[in-house]
Amino acid sequence: MILELGAPDPARPTRRSWLMPAAAAALLAVTLFVIFGGRGDAEAGIARPAAATAATELLTRRYVPLSQDQLAARAGLAVLSLPPAVATVSQRTLSSGVTGLVRADAVAPGVQVTFILSDGRIVTLVESTDDVADPVRPLATHLAEQVTIRGVPGIAYTAQSRDQASSLVWNANGVRFELWSRTVETAQLRRLAEMLG
Repeated sequence: MILELGAPDPARPTRRSWLMPAAAAALLAVTLFVIFGGRGDAEAGIARPAAATAATELLTRRYVPLSQDQLAARAGLAVLSLPPAVATVSQRTLSSGVTGLVRADAVAPGVQVTFILSDGRIVTLVESTDDVADPVRPLATHLAEQVTIRGVPGIAYTAQSRDQASSLVWNANGVRFELWSRTVETAQLRRLAEMLG
């Protein structure tokens, strides 16, 4: 075995091998103390930076997720439902209108609830605060009839072919409602609309 005099022994750690990790650990400890542990002392002239205070509040605050009903209520939507004896909720989708693709005020919030009736047919209710100021107008592709739905004027659209859906559209309390189905006729949709609550 040939030994070089003055060469470091590879089996023994050098100062450089442990100094850098120790300095990094100390810097991390000081940073975490400033952000999370140190409360600051105004009399001693030590104050926590605003970013550190905000980070502490953000990370230590307990968030309780809101239910879809609570979110819809904040958006001003009613979230109507059919009685359990008549239909079961298959799907409920809430859209906030905030996607990042368009301005937040360009799309109104809404909720879509899909029901499965006791006979297996599907009915969908859409509630939105979009276009409420515009009157409900007939569509050229459907037979349209002026009707009263839940005590307010609306329109019943009757499908002309199997690929179209029959629907009811009405505005009430600042919300536009649309109840539609490809398998349920307009007369039964009107009866279902009266059962919504």
